[in-house]
Amino acid sequence: MPTVKQRLAALRHLFDWLVTGQVMPVNPAASVRAGKTPVLDPAEARTLLDCIDVGAVIGLLEDLLVQTSQHIGLS
Repeated sequence: MPTVKQRLAALRHLFDWLVTGQVMPVNPAASVRAGKTPVLDPAEARTLLDCIDVGAVIGLLEDLLVQTSQHIGLS
């Protein structure tokens, strides 16, 4: 099973690739560090997801980041 550090590295790599492909201007996962980022409980994650405007490309990417981190156990 991958560690949290490995999962974060995979997310950083994904967003680096999106920045390189000019899909995103910056990597939102670049400053996230294992053990130093607060964890969201399920209700907080749901509130965050409900606030994201998925009608815009950046909103879809934000939604992807939050849902991916929830799915792989980072938050």
